[in-house]
Amino acid sequence: MSSATQATKITPAAAVMGMQGTVNHLTDVFERFVVSSMNSGTMAGGMQLLPLPPPRPEPEGSMDLVTCAAHLLQTEDANMPPEQHTVLIMVLGEKDNECFLKFYVSLMDKETRHPFIQKLITDAMVG
Repeated sequence: MSSATQATKITPAAAVMGMQGTVNHLTDVFERFVVSSMNSGTMAGGMQLLPLPPPRPEPEGSMDLVTCAAHLLQTEDANMPPEQHTVLIMVLGEKDNECFLKFYVSLMDKETRHPFIQKLITDAMVG
């Protein structure tokens, strides 16, 4: 049987099974690269990794997302105009907007969080 005939008899499943070892090897190499980069603090090419930010201080009581958002609104984002607070609370409080709520609570840097807030408010006012 010629090699061309054999090649046509290889099923896609067999081809994937034959690649399993290669995929596993690539995954191992990638994992070692990431772990060694995190441990050394540098990436390939000498690029310096930024340290992870410290955890945000927890307000008293339950630390669910709504509580975190309320804490942010009353402390770090308290200087926003009241009408913007109202719109932001309405947007973040909608049932299907949990991803926005997670982003809002996760953005620790005010300079990053405020444009995000403004976009949410603008979209809510237009839509």
